[in-house]
Amino acid sequence: MDNLIMGLDVSTSCVGISIFNEKGELLELTHANPSHNYNTLNQMEDLDYKANILKEFFLEKKWHHKKIKKIIIEEPLMAATGTAHVAAMLNQFHGIFYVKLRALFKDNTKIFYINEYDARLNAFPELSEYDQKRKKDILWRPIPHKINGHSIKEYRKMLILLLVAQKFPEISWSLNNNKTINKKNYDMADSVA
Repeated sequence: MDNLIMGLDVSTSCVGISIFNEKGELLELTHANPSHNYNTLNQMEDLDYKANILKEFFLEKKWHHKKIKKIIIEEPLMAATGTAHVAAMLNQFHGIFYVKLRALFKDNTKIFYINEYDARLNAFPELSEYDQKRKKDILWRPIPHKINGHSIKEYRKMLILLLVAQKFPEISWSLNNNKTINKKNYDMADSVA
């Protein structure tokens, strides 16, 4: 069996999970929702409880028995979170979840973090353009800043989903009851990137 690579997009409400072989073939794409109805005493207990839900999900999938040699996690967004409190909470959750991943996969698996910008730049070079002056690729430069009067920021997740769907047409994406894209698809697409 090939060595496997797992991509994760981790948040407190939904975790996108993708598994690839060394050839870059997508073997599995799913998500986990660490939501619960348990009344916790404080935020740290809540985050630990959610991380344990995710650990149990990973145990049920038996991923720790497979040859997953690398886990690549998209870093939590700091600038786009809105408040320092939310940014701190996401960092805490990532730390708690990292410890549980490390315990589950032991030293056989290397865990790496990649920021959103670099993940998208490497996964989809067509979203960037080389800037001679800065001597680097600039993400989103070829994309119009506004589409139908809306900022491109509102469409970025949809563009990533579209590019993942084009690269992996075998993926079945889920819709909400009102036939709109279910937001968990964005987390799954980010895990692929």
